[in-house]
Amino acid sequence: QIRDSVLIESLLSGADMRGADIRNTHMNGAKLFRARLDGARLGAGADRVPVVLNLANMREASLVDADLRGVSLRDVNLHHADLTRADLEGAQLLGAVLRHADVTDANFKDVALVTVNITFANFSKARNAEVPAFKQNVR
Repeated sequence: QIRDSVLIESLLSGADMRGADIRNTHMNGAKLFRARLDGARLGAGADRVPVVLNLANMREASLVDADLRGVSLRDVNLHHADLTRADLEGAQLLGAVLRHADVTDANFKDVALVTVNITFANFSKARNAEVPAFKQNVR
């Protein structure tokens, strides 16, 4: 469990944080390349403040079944990340890169995708994703 921490620009590449309960933590610019965050709880809840991950490098990270509700993911690199069944409801993805990300059955309710790079990510398999018309069929 990680609570009330400041892990700005921390080096966590390859870290195994599966099932971790991470609350009220600032991880701006964190290096999470190939990190394992399957089932991790980073999102907002009744007694939880969502994590801040702006500018983080999460390339090839595994976030299967992760709770990312309301998490700030501005300008995050999620290239080739696995977001299968992740809950991103209300997450802030301004300028994020989801190129080649696996978004199968991920929940994108209330997530603006206008400024998100979704090239080669198959959003037809995502839930509640409102892909702007100019980004549909992007390869």
